[in-house]
Parts: sequence; structure tokens; C-alpha cells
Amino acid sequence: SKDNPIIGYWKAEGEILIIEGTNKKDSEATKIKFNKITGKLVSVNIGGKEVLTEELNRLIVKKS
Repeated sequence: SKDNPIIGYWKAEGEILIIEGTNKKDSEATKIKFNKITGKLVSVNIGGKEVLTEELNRLIVKKS
């Protein structure tokens, strides 16, 4: 969110884009992986908790 941005970095591994960082307020670690060609999320881990695959299947990252 605007009030609690994630500060970190991103890197590409083939078709997968990986974003890793920590949020500003409480330093909670976040790691997001998605396919940069299809926009489909591969995995999301926030504070050591993995987001369920069923929830990921409903989300797509879009270019703006």
C-alpha cells in the first residue's frame, strides 16, 4: 500500500520475475514470483506464509 511500501529488488530468472523486499513499517519479508510473459502469479510469500494456489489462480499481473 502507499502507507507501507515494500522496499527491495527484483530479478529475472528466465520467464520468471522475482520481487523480494520488506515493508517499511514492520520489516515483514515479501517475495512474489510471476511469469513475465503471461502475467500469471507463481507464488507469493508474505512474512513466511505462502498464499494458497487457489487464490493465486485468480490474479494476473498486467503491464501498465
